Amino acid sequence: MRDNIIIVCLFVFCVSTIITSCGNYKVGYISEIPFNENHKNDFEKLPQLKAEKEILNFQSKEIMKSIKEQQKEAKALQANELNLLFENLQKHLKIDSVLHHKYMYATNITLSDSAKQMILESAVSYNILFQNNKHIRRIINRGDMAYDVPPRFLAKSQHYLWSATHKDDVQKQIKANKSSYLKKTTLDNGFLAWYYLSGSVSKIVASVISMSHLEPHPEKYIHKLMPLLEKGDIICQKSGNRLSDKFIPGYFGHVAIYLVDSLFAEVILNGTVISKPLKFAEGDTYLIIRHKNLTPVREERVVNLTMAQMDKKYDFQYDAESPNELTCAELIYIVYDFVKWETGHTVGRYLITPDNIVSTACKDPELEFISFLDKKNVVDKPKKSFIKKLIKK
Repeated sequence: MRDNIIIVCLFVFCVSTIITSCGNYKVGYISEIPFNENHKNDFEKLPQLKAEKEILNFQSKEIMKSIKEQQKEAKALQANELNLLFENLQKHLKIDSVLHHKYMYATNITLSDSAKQMILESAVSYNILFQNNKHIRRIINRGDMAYDVPPRFLAKSQHYLWSATHKDDVQKQIKANKSSYLKKTTLDNGFLAWYYLSGSVSKIVASVISMSHLEPHPEKYIHKLMPLLEKGDIICQKSGNRLSDKFIPGYFGHVAIYLVDSLFAEVILNGTVISKPLKFAEGDTYLIIRHKNLTPVREERVVNLTMAQMDKKYDFQYDAESPNELTCAELIYIVYDFVKWETGHTVGRYLITPDNIVSTACKDPELEFISFLDKKNVVDKPKKSFIKKLIKK
């Protein structure tokens, strides 16, 4: 078994190395980032773009400083830090795409060469900012489609950096050597191979388990649930008729966000989707959680972040720090990034479950329990002591 895993890791590394080695200056590391036509007039604005890059680099340093402080506490990265990190990278890539397009199509040789140099400087800055932090490097290389940051973006930028011309000057700038880069790449590819292999196994198990369930009867509960909901509510659900509910740690097995007009945002095995009431309400027990201070600004952010997660795949690695794929609880984690959610730790990664959402609400004074529904009755404003007993069963 161990030998097979090693073979798979080596195969993935070789394939990825061949793919990335095909890159050159004309292809670059941002070829998959579409050029925005709104930027076509930016060709003559190199000083402005350079100034924007300097601001972004400063912001990146501050974000990394904050992240490093969190890492000292041996806790999961807070969702707001993940969102800030990828939002910052998105802005970097928008400028890089302008530079890349400019380098490829500018008729003025001076402008083209200047863009080429700035692309190289971008890759150097990514090396200085992110490359030496193994944990963050791997998070970035898993990408986040919500911010248009593709998988392996950082790996490609570093390959581009080391395969580009003026390598001697680059080495002086980053005080590194190619052997160090190759070592990190090898380790990262091996890690990613194991990471996605474990996810594939988990996917097979989850798919088999999900097939075992009794016929749901959402019509029994939906008429009680819908009048209680407000925009932005978090709804925890327990489905006694599903075998998958037995395998999810804790009392509650699912969680979703109520948007508006009878629409729910949730993550199912097919990924992040918008569901109507009869599709969502397959359980027989519900708990409604509401944020007391959901201001118009926060409400807008919740909706915008929720919509940005649409079409993401299900996270079979159950990794709260990998936002390119999500579980139902990870959706809440990422969208309500102004709440410090509790997380667990297992098999070398941090995870969050529906019960973590509930246990956080038991402690956070800004979160309140609105209603608890089960087969027997509806409890308005259930006591925290009652909810704590449920999730400890």
